[in-house]
Amino acid sequence: MKAIYSEIKKLVPGLSAKPQEVGRALTMAGLMLDGFEQITYDGKTDWLLSFEVRQNRADCFSVVGIAREVAACFGLKLVLPKVAVKKNSLTSKMPIKIAVQSGDVKRILALEIDDSKNGESPAWLKEFLKVYGLNSKNLLVDLSNYVMIYTGYPSHLIDLEKVKGSIVWTRAYAKEKIMTLDGTIIVLPEDDVLAIKDEESILALAGIVGGKSAEISLQTSKLFVEMAVYGGAVIRKNSRDVKVITEASLRLEKDLDPEGAAGAFDLLVSLILESCFGKIATQVFEYYPKVALGKKIDFDLSLPGVISGVEVPAFEAVKILKNLGFSVRQKNKKTVVVSIPAFRTDISLPEDLVEEVLRINGYDKIPAGLAPVFETADEITPRRIKLVKKMKEILSQNGADEILSLPLTEKNENAKANYLEWETIVAENAINELYPELRQSLASGLIRQAVEFQKKNVTIIDLFENGKIFGRRGDRYLEQESFGALLVANKPALSFFKARIETVLRLLGISEIDYAEAAKKPELCNPNSCWIIKAKGKSCGIVYKLKRGFLGGNTYFAELDVNVLEGIKPDAAPVVEISDKLVVLDMNIQTRVGERIESVINEIKAKVSPKNLWSLAVIDKFVENEVAKHTVRITYTGLSDPEAKKINARILNDRQSKKS
Repeated sequence: MKAIYSEIKKLVPGLSAKPQEVGRALTMAGLMLDGFEQITYDGKTDWLLSFEVRQNRADCFSVVGIAREVAACFGLKLVLPKVAVKKNSLTSKMPIKIAVQSGDVKRILALEIDDSKNGESPAWLKEFLKVYGLNSKNLLVDLSNYVMIYTGYPSHLIDLEKVKGSIVWTRAYAKEKIMTLDGTIIVLPEDDVLAIKDEESILALAGIVGGKSAEISLQTSKLFVEMAVYGGAVIRKNSRDVKVITEASLRLEKDLDPEGAAGAFDLLVSLILESCFGKIATQVFEYYPKVALGKKIDFDLSLPGVISGVEVPAFEAVKILKNLGFSVRQKNKKTVVVSIPAFRTDISLPEDLVEEVLRINGYDKIPAGLAPVFETADEITPRRIKLVKKMKEILSQNGADEILSLPLTEKNENAKANYLEWETIVAENAINELYPELRQSLASGLIRQAVEFQKKNVTIIDLFENGKIFGRRGDRYLEQESFGALLVANKPALSFFKARIETVLRLLGISEIDYAEAAKKPELCNPNSCWIIKAKGKSCGIVYKLKRGFLGGNTYFAELDVNVLEGIKPDAAPVVEISDKLVVLDMNIQTRVGERIESVINEIKAKVSPKNLWSLAVIDKFVENEVAKHTVRITYTGLSDPEAKKINARILNDRQSKKS
């Protein structure tokens, strides 16, 4: 974007900085100076500054936008010209019939002007346009281009006497033709292009270029003035499709603020009335389906200093924001509420405001090599992800291999593996007709992989998988994240496999593990070796031995519901600091027929005060004549040897009395 130094000074009357200083200041504020030329303008020596403007700064593709940045950099006031359009109070009719048939139009302002006197442009206007590489056409067209460069808002003037019927913003048909103002004939591509049309032809390609059919000439006296803002994406696409890029399209393809169009429209109308002696013949037509509401952002005034490593006083940050046109209201001692001006369409986050403060304060003030000190961010990683990661690490370290299988299974496979109360979901358009059902258990994929390993004569198969399983209850379609493990051993290994699953749970911080008979047993399991796993009283999975017909006689499977495990609070970590003596005692426990050691552990815990129980673990187990005997080690804290031994004796006596 180019800006003449003297034109900037008109908008920032307090500016005393030299042109080179202005260029340097805006460069450090993020608008890179890429051209600096001494020129003669208005009969005097002047300077033309060219800036590389970021694409999201639609407001800076204008003289006003550049001047606003200069005012902010030097802490000065921007003074915009006062515009007062005198509308004829007797005028009551609306402009020619207008229709809008596209959702890509954000705002339209339009009216009719009669009895205008078009002619040649004055020298100042020709000179201004020449600086920006635009040739003078006639006074009306030149005023339209002047307002576009000055405010950033393109407009379109149409000779009403050449219009046939009503005017409509709509999509042009493929293969329609338009002759542009320079005589080029464009055949529209297959993709629809947004256009302004009358009842016979295309008057203009909206936001891009006008058509020859209703162009403004020196004889034009009755004109239609319109200024519109569009969705930037459609103008960008249309411009590339028709291979026409203009000063108008370069501005309208950006996120231009529809609110600012009103001021630019008034400026254009006032200049036409002043220079061409016309009169307003109609009311203003306005199409504005969705008013652009101003955004508000809560802003921590300490954030610029935290991120940059350079202390920016709170009052200085507030001053910078106000100089940029933001409104600031104190919310509390540390935070302010910043109201974003409509023309700053690039601002949506607190981090955007940090950038504004830092760039005006000066990027050169940020010390090199100093890393910012950020506050510790809140933990946002779901516990579920950490649980799965931990389970994978445990099984991998124990020699198991992870697999990844498809969530689709063969027909009727679910009936063999499902243990939950839900129905099968059948895919309507399965990618493979052999696998039409969504799996209800990870067992199907693990078994399929184990079969492949057995074909390669692998005898010991140790696998696990994490993934989703699916089912339907009535009209509800459900999914559950599961973790499955499969072991194919060359000898009975049920105790080993169950111990491994318990180890996984204990290392997740869950020590209260129990089992219950499964209400629904999958078809592929041995019904005498199938249990629901309970963690802290909640059913969290299943473990079973497969029937001999599946993969051999020593195959075991377990599946854990990750969603349930996520909701179970892990055991509190033990206090590391030891302030009392630790007493370690062992006791031999013989479990009765059908009695589980987990139940015994819970009984012991109930008899020892939590403040005295440091740890409790089963350190040994052996089976003699089908009777299981365990060695349980208890570590007491805060007790003497005799006190701890009394508790041990009481526990053993209670068990003996129950046994008798």
